[in-house]
Amino acid sequence: MASRGILVIQRKTVQAWVATLMAEAVVIGPRRGPAGDAELSPLTAVEELDLGYTHDLLPPTRYLLPPSEVLFRFQDGDGLTLTPDYDDRRRIFFGIRSCDVKGIRYQEQFFQRDFPDIYFLTRRANASLLSLACSAPPLPTCFCTCCDG
Repeated sequence: MASRGILVIQRKTVQAWVATLMAEAVVIGPRRGPAGDAELSPLTAVEELDLGYTHDLLPPTRYLLPPSEVLFRFQDGDGLTLTPDYDDRRRIFFGIRSCDVKGIRYQEQFFQRDFPDIYFLTRRANASLLSLACSAPPLPTCFCTCCDG
């Protein structure tokens, strides 16, 4: 997937911009979960956005590689008809970390090789990645410095 470069947004305009994005696609961003922990999940209101989070416990790739998915639908009539069921919803990952972007890029390379996974590649082609830069690793368990994140 081609990178579109770096865009810097002023903090005071972030919420208005995210509201515009939410009108066009499912925006998956950092918000506080029911227990108060940070989680990346679909935003239902721009006020849910929490840019002060350090890291989510689960990677954003769970939206690109779900644990279960419908691969095809079938209809039995004058013969069996199989129809692939591609998830081509537009998604915008807002505020993910650069290490997560790096992980997704590794997955792209893997799923494009020998036996391309059209289901992953369809979801990835319809996803935009907007990351937050870390000035320093936010947690001692971070590994972004070792993977050029």
